Amino acid sequence: MIKITFSINRLFRYPIFLGILFTLIFVQSLQANSCQNSDMGKQFLPRTLGRPNSSIKEPVLLPCDTVIVRENDTCIINPGAMLHFGPQGSEKNLILVKGTLIAKGSQEMSIYLSGTVLTGDLGYVPGYAPWSGIQITQTGSVDFQRVRMFYAIPALNSKSENVALRRVVLQGCMNIIGPTGKVYEINTGEETIDTLNFRTMPRSKELSTVTKTESQNSHSKISRPLAWSLAGLGLLAAGGGLFFLLHDSGKEAGPPTIIVPPAAIRPPVPGTPGGPVDRGTP
Repeated sequence: MIKITFSINRLFRYPIFLGILFTLIFVQSLQANSCQNSDMGKQFLPRTLGRPNSSIKEPVLLPCDTVIVRENDTCIINPGAMLHFGPQGSEKNLILVKGTLIAKGSQEMSIYLSGTVLTGDLGYVPGYAPWSGIQITQTGSVDFQRVRMFYAIPALNSKSENVALRRVVLQGCMNIIGPTGKVYEINTGEETIDTLNFRTMPRSKELSTVTKTESQNSHSKISRPLAWSLAGLGLLAAGGGLFFLLHDSGKEAGPPTIIVPPAAIRPPVPGTPGGPVDRGTP
């Protein structure tokens, strides 16, 4: 038996081995980031994603870490499409928008954006893998309606004011970054954005004033009647106290009433003024 051992020094003596090693690493990296119509491992999105007029949810694979809507291009996502980055989704995954990205779901069928997609008893469901959400350059624009995003950190990072969101649900997401770099914190559980438009939104306005959180709504439905009830009881008590105060102040002041304890009262002594007369013994 011939025992063969290699050391680092011996390995560097044979450049052919180093060449083979680096070639294998390079090929493996190309396979990991290989995409059709790609540039530097980044795929350019087509004009449409998902089937038009679909009545079911259908996964749409984004095979690269970063997918791009090119400048002056428009990509339309159809209702029912479930965009994801495969079973190995990670925080490297993001959608970079340099052109226009339009995603308008319907009342019957939303659009889903997530890092991964899982198969459950009810069909396809969004996975839990975190990803880096949607980044929008100064030339980009986004128009979302009835879109559901899952575990995107951050959900949106926009350098452009051309962002319009309507009935967008963010679940497990974290933060929206506006054109000025302002970070808007959102509910990491589930938050529903009724309307958000960076173009018409005042720069000083907080996101919470233009968003609608389902959990906050349900809480307010309970807390508001309770608050009004407590306020009514407080006013009633204050009114009663004021009434008794005015009633007592209206009485005329008189001499103080002295209350003598029963133990201090003694029976009159005979022969004293006010006492019984001693007529003697008959």
